[in-house]
Amino acid sequence: MENNDQKIGENTSSGVEKVKTVERKKNATAKEKREEENKNAERRKATAKERAAKKDGKKLSKAELKDRKRERKMQLKARAMEKKARRKEMQAKRAAERAERRDLLKNETAVQRLERKQKEKEQRLLTRAKAHERKHELALQKREAALAKKQARLEERKHKREQKTRRREHAPGFGGWLAAVIALGTASLAMATVITAGAVNIVRMNGDMLTGYMAPVYELDGAADNMHAALSKLRVASSSSDRAELLTDLLANGEVAACDLERIPVDSLTASSLTGFVGKTVDFARETLRKLASGEELDEDDYATIAYLYETNTKIRTELDRLCTSMCDKDMMALLKGKTDGMLGKTFSSVREGTLAVPESITKGPFAEKIYKVNAKALESYEEISSAEGESLVKKYLEGYSVTDVECTGEATVKGFTCFNYTARDDRGRDFFVQLSEKGGKLVLFDSFEECPAHNYDLDKCVEIASEFLKDCGFEGMTPVFSFETGTTADINFCYEQDGVICYADMVKVKVCETRGVVTGAEAFPYWLNHTNRDIPTATLTQADAEAKMDKVDVETTRLCLTPVFGKETLCYEITGNYMGETYYIYLDANSGKEVKVYTLVNSDAGKVIA
Repeated sequence: MENNDQKIGENTSSGVEKVKTVERKKNATAKEKREEENKNAERRKATAKERAAKKDGKKLSKAELKDRKRERKMQLKARAMEKKARRKEMQAKRAAERAERRDLLKNETAVQRLERKQKEKEQRLLTRAKAHERKHELALQKREAALAKKQARLEERKHKREQKTRRREHAPGFGGWLAAVIALGTASLAMATVITAGAVNIVRMNGDMLTGYMAPVYELDGAADNMHAALSKLRVASSSSDRAELLTDLLANGEVAACDLERIPVDSLTASSLTGFVGKTVDFARETLRKLASGEELDEDDYATIAYLYETNTKIRTELDRLCTSMCDKDMMALLKGKTDGMLGKTFSSVREGTLAVPESITKGPFAEKIYKVNAKALESYEEISSAEGESLVKKYLEGYSVTDVECTGEATVKGFTCFNYTARDDRGRDFFVQLSEKGGKLVLFDSFEECPAHNYDLDKCVEIASEFLKDCGFEGMTPVFSFETGTTADINFCYEQDGVICYADMVKVKVCETRGVVTGAEAFPYWLNHTNRDIPTATLTQADAEAKMDKVDVETTRLCLTPVFGKETLCYEITGNYMGETYYIYLDANSGKEVKVYTLVNSDAGKVIA
């Protein structure tokens, strides 16, 4: 196997090496051409002098002509030898580089080869991204040159008009006509100047916008490649240290992919499956790391999950590679205009349509939905509604959004229960997407999009706005457990509270636009999968004893909660505190006192997040 890898490495030259070789050849050829042109110019000058001398009657003698011919022959011979020596030097240099590369590939391991190929691919992606940026710059320069040329023509026309009017000033009865012509020319010139400046700004703005939106697509592809490498090694790794390192890589790249998905302008329904897959991959990596840290070993279900992750990530990676290779500015612009039938929309839709099916061999962990379904029949007690009744409920839930039209666009099976899909529109032509459960007409998903360019509402006010929205939609007993800002959007997580205990499985996520102070999105899948009245166990560990275990962290708040630990709801003390300027969330088992989870609040480009 190793010999085969070496042969493959010896017969494979990277794209970067090929580019460098071509550039060296081009530079050498260009240099030789310049030298040859300079020498030809000198010869032409000498011939011209001879002709001038002949015209002046200064004819050269036979001896002088013979000496000059011999000198020219010697110069040609010297140039030929110099060219030959230079060619031999380049050949020797290239041979040395090839020998060095063969030695490198000969001693390269399979892991090093994968890393090299990964770096080369990242370099190609970076080069492609730079090419896109350069393309935008060239288009802008071309546009500015055309506008400048147009401006020059306008100036020339104005000058000609002024000359013409001056020639006709002596004609009687034309004073008013001349004044009108001059005024019209001045107004046209001013308008052309305004249009020119506006066009330049629009082109520059569109270029910057497209570059900003396309960058996360390339980053997502790179993160998928890194996840593929980690999962490939994780299938065969046997030592706990190697597994921990690979799971850490998987966790880090999964979080990068999640951030990239947030930045790609695809509606949440289209990207929901991919976002869910990445989120659960991160959860699996985090839970498995805790499992290894506690001294446990991976079981058959863990390996089944790893195999599923590897196969699914391979499919996603293939789609993303195809997308990055073929994507252009028109595809991104079409997506920004709401067209989902383009390359970007089709790629994310193809991931949603069957790619992420979880095999039955996975019986626990984040990909086993039943593990997090505390009460899978939470909606069974409600009566079914018709699609027409659902339209009335949508108008009720969105009462403050000036909704004028609501249309049912079909049914969907989400997380095991049936939902009606609705598209609503307000009096300003803005669209909203709503999903209601067929049982009871409960709000399952709400999504909309509008630019939020300014901070007009602070985070506390956004939490109040989100709380009122949930109450209007029929959610009772909800408590905000975590909130953070992503740019000018506030993200708030609410959980159901029963008898003073936070039930983290019953969660609703809400987004609020800080510019307009309105809810722009809500996701209640976890809530309707898990909501029920629980038999809350009694904590044997007191709050004081739990806080006493915090020997480093300065405790700020302590509360009881039910949180999933290895797929099972466990009564814990959630302790928040500060240590050396950092905020921590620590979860202790309320019966054994064992530490089961630790999170920290970190600052990122997306705002403050729990990691």
